[in-house]
Amino acid sequence: GETAALKSRLVRFLHEELGFDVLALESDLYQCADADLEAAGSDPRHTLFKCAFGVWHVEEVLPLFEHLRSSRVTDRPLRLAGIDVQPIGTNKDDRPAFLARLLADVESGLAGEARALDSTFLCSEMGVVKEERRYSIDNSIFGLMYEELFALAYKAHPYSWPVLGWMSDLDGICRDDCVAYFRTYYAPNNAVLIVAGDFDTDEAFALVERYYGGIRRQEPPAPLRTAEPEQFGERRAEVRKPAALPQLLIGFAATAVSSPDIYAIDVLQTILTTGHSSRLYKRLVRESAIAVEADSWFSWMIDPSLYIFHLTLKADADPAECERIVYEELAAIASGGVTGAEMAKAKNSLEADFQRSMQTVNGKASKIGRYEMLFGDYRTIQEVPGKYRAVTADDVKRVAETYFSPNRRNVVTLVPERAES
Repeated sequence: GETAALKSRLVRFLHEELGFDVLALESDLYQCADADLEAAGSDPRHTLFKCAFGVWHVEEVLPLFEHLRSSRVTDRPLRLAGIDVQPIGTNKDDRPAFLARLLADVESGLAGEARALDSTFLCSEMGVVKEERRYSIDNSIFGLMYEELFALAYKAHPYSWPVLGWMSDLDGICRDDCVAYFRTYYAPNNAVLIVAGDFDTDEAFALVERYYGGIRRQEPPAPLRTAEPEQFGERRAEVRKPAALPQLLIGFAATAVSSPDIYAIDVLQTILTTGHSSRLYKRLVRESAIAVEADSWFSWMIDPSLYIFHLTLKADADPAECERIVYEELAAIASGGVTGAEMAKAKNSLEADFQRSMQTVNGKASKIGRYEMLFGDYRTIQEVPGKYRAVTADDVKRVAETYFSPNRRNVVTLVPERAES
């Protein structure tokens, strides 16, 4: 890969890989309000722009997919995942032409959409965002529980804010809010653009310079001024909604992506809940038969994130008993560690997943952008397999003891209620 600086200070990474008839353009990697990919939409103005400009998720493509899809050069199958374009031609001459048109459409489209952000357009797109809020949170058991968990776990940090905002936020947004937010956070000096695939690097640099070089930089966003204070005890909440099965969400205050512990935590997560031979699946689903599903995850985030367990219980199961079994397993690892066989299997699984994620052009583009945003240097990608291999059983034992303390625990229990007839 190569790195070059634009006059507008847009950071670019070009990954040239011969033999692919595919181009992936990742250009919606922005340092947003919370300085974090996972919470980038926590300001509802960002949510509106994601909808209005066709940008649905931070990991997906910059704006105007519909605009691109209607242009003459994109009458071939497209799918949002980068952009992943399959195919775009049988010779190299087609690809620079497509890239030039793609970049031109992005730039001109952005300017046109910004000018077109009148009250009618704003009202229309706001309705779409509100419907997304209703669908993914207000009418979703998991969405409500997830929102409650983050409100419970974070008292100072903006990770507590839901990505879509609250309805009252959406009701109060005006055009000036959107324009100011867009100018601040969607500036080229606040973005990462990656082009991956089969292309000529010099030509691609020239095209990026041509279509992005003249876009003015803006004042950088204000840095986050707060940090989440230490948690000194368990916090609990209930969600009471009509539902068929009880559920539990348990979030332990964990650590940030800058911590070397993230690799040991990933190994621990794999041992706990990845696959039917994992510890919690065996205890909760196969042996005690108290649950129908046992999952957990730990998201790499710029500031300390949560290690989350999601447990779906049988209809007659006792959530307190399910919790007891979970905490018993966590305590067993914190005191007695894990086996060599568990370590080998988990590390093999993690490395295989990592390698699979790099098999496609879009996978490489996405990885480059994500690591540049999280670590400040995309070349960290090369270190990851070795980091996983270096994790020891003692490391796993230590992180279990450190992060699964009851004082770090936040629990949301779904209490099913009967639906009104």
